[in-house]
Amino acid sequence: MAGEIERVILDLATSHHGVVEVSRLEAAGVDRRRLAARVRSGLLRPVRRGLYLVEPLSTRWTDISMAILSVSDGVASHRSAARLHGLRLPGTEVDISVGSGATHRIGGAIVHETSALAAADRTIIEGLAVTAIERTLCDLATVLRPAHHRHVVQSQLLTGSPTPEALVACHRALARSGRNGTVAMRRLLGDLIDDEPYPQSDLELRVLTELVHRGAPPMHRQFRPDWYDGRRGVVDFAEPIGRTILEADGRRWHSTDQDRRRDADRDRTAAINGWLVLRVGWHEVVHRPEATMSEVVAVIEARLAGASSVGSPSPSNRFAGPLSSSAVQRPADAASEVAEPEKPAGAGVARTGVRGGWRGVRRRVVRR
Repeated sequence: MAGEIERVILDLATSHHGVVEVSRLEAAGVDRRRLAARVRSGLLRPVRRGLYLVEPLSTRWTDISMAILSVSDGVASHRSAARLHGLRLPGTEVDISVGSGATHRIGGAIVHETSALAAADRTIIEGLAVTAIERTLCDLATVLRPAHHRHVVQSQLLTGSPTPEALVACHRALARSGRNGTVAMRRLLGDLIDDEPYPQSDLELRVLTELVHRGAPPMHRQFRPDWYDGRRGVVDFAEPIGRTILEADGRRWHSTDQDRRRDADRDRTAAINGWLVLRVGWHEVVHRPEATMSEVVAVIEARLAGASSVGSPSPSNRFAGPLSSSAVQRPADAASEVAEPEKPAGAGVARTGVRGGWRGVRRRVVRR
């Protein structure tokens, strides 16, 4: 029996670089009395609450493993993730990321809170949960000197891991949550990546296809709010009851400062009139469709549910028709779909159906 206990302990510790959790040991049938006996024998050394270390099984990743196992749903990120991906960085800092709202203090580790960590941003390396390479490069903008960060990003792009498209898509997804480092990352990618605009009709068709595929609430194409002064005076997609606008941005992802200022002005105008504007680009829709469009649909559904609960009026039936599978097969020319709808009752009221927005940020204005 004693030999069996040792085998269980060594098997569990080997899979986590020498670190073993008390909860896993107990689940495997090793009770507290047997644990105490192995501590006295020197096989196990207590290192943190609920964690033991089998020192002969330690590796270069043991400290990172210990930090990840100390929190719930933590992942190695920033410099730790970079080293796990094989990037050469000086220092020995241990960085992990956890969900927002979680309060953690871990000796010897730097804990980063994030509200944006999609499944596409995670991977497994050496048996450890780690941020994907494109997310890691974006995160490094907050901890490395600009010149060093530029060298790291440029070197990785030359290896083809990640692809420029995947890196741009990840950056755009993170930029919406107002994270630190997004401005510096946008400028850096603008210098390093030669990216051309994509036909607006192609992008809108892809967005439409993804919305229908995910069962999005009925939305209207080429919707004309009376307060909007955008391209052709219409927005790409709108759900009038919950007052949600979805714009498919086919321009260069690193569009000019003037373009961004205009978008920000229009988004503020929308917020004043009680609407929320969501924007998606080519790279996000093509290279991160699951994460991007699932979040879009979740926001639209939440706002629609909130608006319905307070009895918002129905939109005029003169708007362009709602989404359908036939619309995906035969997209009409954008200019031909522009209608002259009546203003929906209640438009111009500075309120939203529900509090919340992209990634749960409780602001009515989309953060760029």
